Amino acid sequence: MENKIKVCFFDIDGTIYEHRLHDFPHSTQSALYRLKENGYRIVIATSRCRQEMQHTPSFFRSFPWDAVIYDGGAVMEINHEVVMEKTIDASDMEKIIKVCNEKQLYMRYANYAVDHFNRPFPTELSDIYFQLYLMVPTVKPYDGEGVTNMLLYADDETMNQLKRTLNASNIVDHQALYEITAKGVNKATAIEEIIKRWGYSMHEVIAFGDGYNDVEMLKRSGIGVAMGNGCEEAKAAADYVADEIGRDGLYKACRHFGLIKEDLI
Repeated sequence: MENKIKVCFFDIDGTIYEHRLHDFPHSTQSALYRLKENGYRIVIATSRCRQEMQHTPSFFRSFPWDAVIYDGGAVMEINHEVVMEKTIDASDMEKIIKVCNEKQLYMRYANYAVDHFNRPFPTELSDIYFQLYLMVPTVKPYDGEGVTNMLLYADDETMNQLKRTLNASNIVDHQALYEITAKGVNKATAIEEIIKRWGYSMHEVIAFGDGYNDVEMLKRSGIGVAMGNGCEEAKAAADYVADEIGRDGLYKACRHFGLIKEDLI
């Protein structure tokens, strides 16, 4: 199938990284290397912060990514240099912290340099975090740092009340928690920023994702591919629903769109 794609963007968790294995499926690794060999620019678009990358397998750490988008679109790194870092509005941070202190809410806050819990997390939450990232952020009460990405554990009623007071923040509901970035910041806006730097258009982009925070990039990319194991919102936003990550879904999708033609598995 002929295509005009020039840049491929990949979410990590549930898209190219399988938590069950704590690894990247062999077919995914092969596909990514072949995409690179075929001349496509390969970019990570994740809501992970930089510190949550430290225990990824050697494949990820050694792969020649053309760029990495962290923190749900708030931080961009090209050639190991930070070229964009957008923090949550300071007045919104004050409101969020006030509610956290009043209701003893848990949050993870991060920027390019730090990754902290605001207070000691219950063991069950720390265990979930470790199962996902093989690390747990250190505990440090918030003290005015610039925050690029926040995970807030709040009930719907509290969050709805808080939303009405926030002026300049983007919020994604992950069902179990809320992800907060600066206003207008998501993976899609970061993709638009990076392709503008490289002289491409969104029609020349293919994006792969599986989660609630992938919806916008799947909608706005030239081709949006949702993984078969993804949430229903991601699937509805996509142009194509691939097989599940554990069933060589990414590799099969790349073959479907003609990005790779070789039989790699």
